[in-house]
Amino acid sequence: MKVSFTWKVTGWFMVGWSPEFPTGEVRPLHYFGEDLVAYRDESGELHVPEAHCKHLGAHFEYVHHATVTPRVLDWKIVDHEWQFVAGWPDARSDDPEDLALRFHSHLFGLGGAISVFEGAQNHRLIFTCTPVDDECSDLFYSIRWPRVPGDTADVPQGTLLDVIEKQFLSTVFDDLQIWRYQKYVDRPALSRADAKGYMALRKWATQFYEVPA
Repeated sequence: MKVSFTWKVTGWFMVGWSPEFPTGEVRPLHYFGEDLVAYRDESGELHVPEAHCKHLGAHFEYVHHATVTPRVLDWKIVDHEWQFVAGWPDARSDDPEDLALRFHSHLFGLGGAISVFEGAQNHRLIFTCTPVDDECSDLFYSIRWPRVPGDTADVPQGTLLDVIEKQFLSTVFDDLQIWRYQKYVDRPALSRADAKGYMALRKWATQFYEVPA
């Protein structure tokens, strides 16, 4: 329907029935042409903010196993806003021990990257990503791991396979869930510590795109 005004209206609108929004859950919504999320804080008050964070556009519902009680991964609700929580997430242990590890990354434009790790672990990660269309890409991911002495199998076996799947493959699947619902933020709200690196990366990446004059 074509009208002489926009559908970006203001006022009070219903988004569901109260029992549909239990405390401790994050529910994705889509109204007014925007992605939203609904959640209740610890007091039971319902909030409906934009679904994508102002940092790098991640969708709150799809951050690694998101909940709001007591925190959304590394985010918590303070004064009705999502805020970053620093610190080691496992209350049963202290901060992780220092790990002696060096790595070198080789980038082949935007289509591929090889990371070489040396130190406590010596392995190689290979990422390649090929656009399918304007909305989707195919991601190819390979891991090269040193053989255990006496192992002649083509792929890691037993405990080593479990470790690789837990530390590397499951992490990629978690990240894919975030990327699938992430949106591009033209001017991200970056901290000073992040801004220099992220914006330098964006500037470098523009050479691979056709940017309208």
